[in-house]
Amino acid sequence: MPAPFFLKTRTGLISNQLGLLTSICLITTASQTLAHESQPDKSGLSSSLALAASSRSQNQLSDDDIASKTVWQIPGVLMGGHASAYEQGTSLDEMSLRIMYLADGGSYGAIKLGSHDGSELSLENAYIGQQWQWHDIPLHAEAGEMFAFFSPHNHVHPSTEDFSLAPLGFTALFGGHVQDSGLRIAAGDADKGLSAGLESYKGSAFPSASSGGLHAVYLRHAHQGFNLDWQLQGWALMAHADNRQDDRSASSGHSHSTSTTTAFDGYFDGDTQAIGLFAATGWTFGYHRRLSLTAEYLQMQVDGDVRDADGTQSIEMDSDYRSILLEPRLVFGKHSLSLRYETLSLTNRLTGSAVASLGEEAGLINNGHNPQRLSSAWNWQYNDKLRLRLEWMKDKANPDRQPNLLTAGVVWQTTLM
Repeated sequence: MPAPFFLKTRTGLISNQLGLLTSICLITTASQTLAHESQPDKSGLSSSLALAASSRSQNQLSDDDIASKTVWQIPGVLMGGHASAYEQGTSLDEMSLRIMYLADGGSYGAIKLGSHDGSELSLENAYIGQQWQWHDIPLHAEAGEMFAFFSPHNHVHPSTEDFSLAPLGFTALFGGHVQDSGLRIAAGDADKGLSAGLESYKGSAFPSASSGGLHAVYLRHAHQGFNLDWQLQGWALMAHADNRQDDRSASSGHSHSTSTTTAFDGYFDGDTQAIGLFAATGWTFGYHRRLSLTAEYLQMQVDGDVRDADGTQSIEMDSDYRSILLEPRLVFGKHSLSLRYETLSLTNRLTGSAVASLGEEAGLINNGHNPQRLSSAWNWQYNDKLRLRLEWMKDKANPDRQPNLLTAGVVWQTTLM
């Protein structure tokens, strides 16, 4: 995966963002330590169980959209994967069982069964790995069905975060998270010093499709001091899609519900390129007192063709998307208070005779609307297994419906062995 691939398009636009990337690094003071968790931390068999449930005051969709079984769509971007609207009432946000085994000699295996947003229990992860040392540098390689590690935000869950919803940028642009069959090779300790990783996936999951291929590389530096700690991770990703449909469409064959018939049932063929910078730092200033800030900047370019289900109409799209997340957090004893600000900038250049009709059908016309969310969360670690949380969010992801959302939730986690 040569570096020029990431730089061959819009090098001027990418270079113009370097000042913004630097600014995010300088102001970043981290929520929680978002490090990689793919390897067992003890020899032999280990397992853990996590449950997260929430009760929400509002539906994300309007009553009319719910009655017509409309699939959630942010105007201006092709969506798919596991992106779904939140619903009023009580829902099971997550149920996951993780089993890992570390053998003598550094070989290991892991499986994870999970259910999210009320979906059926399924096998999310199943992979094998090997650890070894090279001149005092930790190395490991993993192969199988995995969550990608190019960004720490790609492998977070409601049970591990202060907030019950995934970051808006990853929901809109990556369908919640990138999960696929592939290979990962990493060097260094992700918790301290320099580390790096190279990932290559089959490309059967959004934003790629039909074994189009998805590849990523990341470089990370982490420091754990007595009072001060930080994480800094830069990454780049490329993906190719052939005949990609919205995974949520009933005609795609991937939908978790037979009722999701309103998702765009046309096709996308093309390339997705993205770069990002994740930065986090925290300051501990007393017993169970901590101030931190997490930030991530993401820039994506999408180039390709969009065609309708019958293949009678097509348009070309040349798109630039940007996402910014800022999340300050204060911990005091067993309590924490977090804020989260998220904004997306969506720019599409559409060409072709069917722009007006097909662009609207595909959800690519946003009329200048750029999604935003402002959220706050209070978490109380009641005991070592049970956590309670209360959230508020002003949701401006869509132009027509922008609810004020209150969410009460509970998280239960335990180590089984």
